[in-house]
Amino acid sequence: MLAKSKPIAILFLSLFLLIRFGGDGFWRTLPYEMSYLFELGFVVLVVGVYRKQVSWKWVQKETMKNSIFSFGFGFLVAYSVEPLGLPMPFDFSSKETIFLLLIVAPVLEELVFRMALWELIAKIFTSIKLQICLSGVLFALGHFLAFFHVPEAYQSFVLYQTGYTLLLGFYLAWNRYRAGTVFNPILFHFCFNFGFYFAFSGFPS
Repeated sequence: MLAKSKPIAILFLSLFLLIRFGGDGFWRTLPYEMSYLFELGFVVLVVGVYRKQVSWKWVQKETMKNSIFSFGFGFLVAYSVEPLGLPMPFDFSSKETIFLLLIVAPVLEELVFRMALWELIAKIFTSIKLQICLSGVLFALGHFLAFFHVPEAYQSFVLYQTGYTLLLGFYLAWNRYRAGTVFNPILFHFCFNFGFYFAFSGFPS
């Protein structure tokens, strides 16, 4: 019953946006693990309600080509940071940063944006184009919120990040639609982040 209810999907989506995005400043006062736990709990809740719609199958559809493209996109994005004169807020000498970039971000962000939020958006809107656009916009918005909390010196990078995550969000959402599963976006997100890390880790400090 809940899985077929459009008002329930609207309620879940609205609550997530209000609590996670609307309360972004509050979450930043807590250890980052708290926001991750909230997002993971949200994923479990939505998957529990929409478990019959969620596909756990791996789809081998142009995965090699898309993996290479994702890596190259991430590499280009990071390689452009220095020529653009943007300050980099990430410390790649930190093992924790690398773990968050290469493991936590690809998995958790895709479970949130291309699984939980995707299922809710799909129940509210029937247009595939709108689903892809909303998925990409929310993904970019989630990164843009840092603009209000980082030192002024890093705000230019946050704007740059918002731009490339918007494009990445559209790309990952398109692959989510084509494959019908979240596993493909997770792989391509990892490849993008690895390309980003691979390019920037070679820059002189």
